[in-house]
Amino acid sequence: MRTVIPSLVCLALFAGVVVQAGESASQLTPPVIAKNAPRNSNDNIAPASNDQRHSCENNMRWIEAAKDQWAIENGKTNGTTVDINDLINGKYLPDKFLKCPSDGQYKYNVIGESCRCKIHGTGAQDKTALTVKAMPPSVVKTVPESGDAKVDAAATTQIKVTFSKEMMDESWSWSQISNDSFPQIVGKPKYLDDKKTCVIDVKLEPNKTYVIWLNSQKFHGFKDADANSAVPYLLVFQTK
Repeated sequence: MRTVIPSLVCLALFAGVVVQAGESASQLTPPVIAKNAPRNSNDNIAPASNDQRHSCENNMRWIEAAKDQWAIENGKTNGTTVDINDLINGKYLPDKFLKCPSDGQYKYNVIGESCRCKIHGTGAQDKTALTVKAMPPSVVKTVPESGDAKVDAAATTQIKVTFSKEMMDESWSWSQISNDSFPQIVGKPKYLDDKKTCVIDVKLEPNKTYVIWLNSQKFHGFKDADANSAVPYLLVFQTK
């Protein structure tokens, strides 16, 4: 499982707009998710925005995958009650990440029965109807590779991330945990002709560790052509 850092400080790039956590929504050009964006007073009863719904549905897919993995590894069958603490303590789920953006409550249900959100309903499709198109995109390759501790700072002038599906152009989220661990960016990101690979020009320094979230808890700019937010991915590498 990926480790989620609770004290995440986000910097995201949406269509060339730099968004820092703490800015108000009125200062930004849509589409933007800001930390202090005003909430609808009826969020708990009214339909949420498409972005909130997509994020919640992605969370529920993660929960379903975690339940399935837990059941397989522990010999559990359909109808077995799931204790959320077992999923979290067993590292099947990241505790701090899986929260409905509209503050809906999740009902995890038993094995074989889909997770359900009080606001958005169930986001998990019938397992027999699952398709690549229906599932959220995921990172399949990065350059540099995550975990590489010998990246040549002088020779590396771009960071590339390739997703499993064709992505929505002019929409991305490169998020930081700190200013010191985030690379100096030159220009704006762009997608290559394959529509799956996003590239950003950077200036790297030697002997530094860089940490970048590709999508995060607050920012969901990386989306496929059907507006499904990509599963967050933590890119970490070290220069020499």
